[in-house]
Amino acid sequence: MPAAGNALRTRAVLSTRFAETKAATIAIAEDGLATLEAFERAWGAVSFHRERMARAAVAGYTVATDVADALIAKGVTARAAHALVGAAVAQAEAEGRALDAPI
Repeated sequence: MPAAGNALRTRAVLSTRFAETKAATIAIAEDGLATLEAFERAWGAVSFHRERMARAAVAGYTVATDVADALIAKGVTARAAHALVGAAVAQAEAEGRALDAPI
């Protein structure tokens, strides 16, 4: 009978864990659906100013990440690359020019 008792205990433990996992999975799915519903409502209120977005995409400091990535590709550490680019952005801001403007 000990083997049968162990089997029953094992089955009870697995059943409990399955129920807990199922409940957690359902809770996660419900949270996900609530999040999607919130995004759906918010998305309806979003508007895009395409011309303004196009101007902003080519102005200012949008190339900073590309410059840092290029430095990293050349072997500069990420920390150093971002520090260098950050300093260049700060200087460009102080001079009132875009990062990619001629000096």
